[in-house]
Amino acid sequence: MVENDVRIRCMVREDMPELLRLMQGIVAFERGSDFRLTEAELLRRGFGERPEFGAFVADRGDGRLAGMALHYEIPLMHTLQPMLMMKWLFVDPDVGLADD
Repeated sequence: MVENDVRIRCMVREDMPELLRLMQGIVAFERGSDFRLTEAELLRRGFGERPEFGAFVADRGDGRLAGMALHYEIPLMHTLQPMLMMKWLFVDPDVGLADD
């Protein structure tokens, strides 16, 4: 990967520590204080038999994620077909890209 390239991809199990960090970042940004999720709970809820959420992540290729788009499925009211609903979009202001 080129130094400042970011690849958007689906989350994988190994992303949970970074995903948790980004979730804590958005809660702090929104001035929240009651954050209780753990990596184990993210794994269970994101990769269980019936996943409750998913995420697209911005992967810098250096072990840190630059951002995330957290989503879940809900039934579309008119047809009850599943629809992907984005819940959180967050780009970490502390994980910058290298200058050209």
